[in-house]
Amino acid sequence: MIRALLRPLLICLLLPGAALAVDPPKVTIESVTSPGGITAWLWRDETVPVISIQAAARGGSRLDPKPGVSRLMNVLTGTTAGNYDPVGFVRQFESLSASLAINRTPAYDQISIRMIRDKRDDSADLIALSLTQRVIPDAAILQGRTTLKRQLQADQRQPGVRAEQTLAALFLGDQVPMITTPLLPRVDDITRDDMMAVSRDRLTRANLSVAVAGAISPAELAPLLDRLFGKLPPGEVAPPLPTFPERPQPGFYHVPVPGAPQSSLVTVLPGLDRRDADFWPAAILEHVLGGATFTSRLKIELREKRGMVYSTGSALRYGGLRPTWVTTAAMAPGRVAEAIAITKRLWAELRDGGITQDELDAARDYYLGASIVSLTSTGAMADFVGRLQLDGLPPTYYDDRRALLAGLTLERVNAAAKRLIDPDALVIIAAGETTPDLPPSLPLPPGF
Repeated sequence: MIRALLRPLLICLLLPGAALAVDPPKVTIESVTSPGGITAWLWRDETVPVISIQAAARGGSRLDPKPGVSRLMNVLTGTTAGNYDPVGFVRQFESLSASLAINRTPAYDQISIRMIRDKRDDSADLIALSLTQRVIPDAAILQGRTTLKRQLQADQRQPGVRAEQTLAALFLGDQVPMITTPLLPRVDDITRDDMMAVSRDRLTRANLSVAVAGAISPAELAPLLDRLFGKLPPGEVAPPLPTFPERPQPGFYHVPVPGAPQSSLVTVLPGLDRRDADFWPAAILEHVLGGATFTSRLKIELREKRGMVYSTGSALRYGGLRPTWVTTAAMAPGRVAEAIAITKRLWAELRDGGITQDELDAARDYYLGASIVSLTSTGAMADFVGRLQLDGLPPTYYDDRRALLAGLTLERVNAAAKRLIDPDALVIIAAGETTPDLPPSLPLPPGF
């Protein structure tokens, strides 16, 4: 299957403009329900004897009992489960060639699992123990606090991190204090009970979505789902997202980072949900603006022509608490004002002049090729299926996306540019050393 997915990509690489002419294999994603009522989407692939699982518990760190609990849990090491000591726990995973990782994000807790097909039952039992009988020793808590404090202190000196923190605070307002509250003074207040409450209250069947890819049949997967997740508490559905500000006050925000050798510049507009009818026109526009590796307008204007940035790009961010459309750039502090002027001009040109047919064709070919080359492991396949679930997209989306891209016209994309882009509404955030040529800053959010 994976080799079959790669074959159309090779043709695309050899023949420019051939992406739309290639007929890739259909992707079949099946819905499987366990005897205990747990449902998963399965992308079956027998290329290698590996099973990858991406499960997610909706809710995320926005529901932490205290600010920073999830971030502390993300850095913990030396934890165990059941009657295992930490060393024996790790060795048991190694003996099974299995892995379990939990990453807690603002919107959901991501559970990443990998196991060998012939060891799946023993692996599932160990992982289930990890999810339901976790033990956090005192030594792990102390080391985790030390690690997190160092990270938070380092964050204060990183312009890119400070710009992103400001972006989150502006777009989320005061509606998600567990995300926007400064954490450094509060790390020592986090207790073991706080962390155990996260596992107990958020890792529940009511909020669980499960995606599976690899060498397993639907008949084999059904009992495995109960073995993995059947002992999780039923729980309650996570509360809906709060109502966020309509949009932050547009204009310039400067976050001082004294002594930083470079500055970070972020420009932001409200983004789109992946189910929005204009998502793919916006994705084409984003690619032209800053997504293309060497040919984007940002790269050409800021880096190639002027050599003024270390890096630059753009992205349609979705899947978090609030979608955004951002551009990013890193440069010497003395070039920030110039970069702001150029970036604002490029946004305006994209809205008023649109893109060319050549740019549309290149962006479309990129997305069609990237959708193939990115799915060359069971882990990537499971992640793809899991994202469909979290974003509310159908299991046919891999094939649907191709038709959506093929049907895009230049007129539709350029009409979307006029609807979606408002340069006067840009939120512009610069973090770094203060220089005389910077415009006056709007008031920063509390804590900055």
